[in-house]
Amino acid sequence: MRVDTATPSDESGVFAVIAWLGAIFLGGWLAWCAYFQLAGVPVDAEITSLREVQHRSRRGQKMAYTYGVVRYADQTGEMHTDEVELYGHPVVGRKTTVRYLPSRPDDCRRDDFWGIWGLAVMISGFFALFLGLIWIGKWARRNRDEPRNPFQPTSS
Repeated sequence: MRVDTATPSDESGVFAVIAWLGAIFLGGWLAWCAYFQLAGVPVDAEITSLREVQHRSRRGQKMAYTYGVVRYADQTGEMHTDEVELYGHPVVGRKTTVRYLPSRPDDCRRDDFWGIWGLAVMISGFFALFLGLIWIGKWARRNRDEPRNPFQPTSS
């Protein structure tokens, strides 16, 4: 009876495929963020209404997220509304800056780092950290498991 086990080269191949697929996906997402930042049109928007959503964290603490409906005019003067997450102490009637693509004026994002880049950068960082830790573990295991040549001079 033969039992197939994964060889180190098989594990390296799976690791490489996951790394490349993740890099392609996250690279595309970051490219979209860059396109949105460069091609998007910044406009002033007025907060027309607020909605607060309560969540419980794992520790039982309440967390509140505030979403606001914003109204803004595109380049042609047509009015649009969209809902965005707001930080700080938003007030109905206050102005905020949003950014939209001319090809999709109904979809906007807050015109700041967290509104455009935040989630993509955080997930890319966690992915890179995760892959780095796996790579360091594989490197340490490979160095530990390699047989030493007792006749090879050691470097000092």
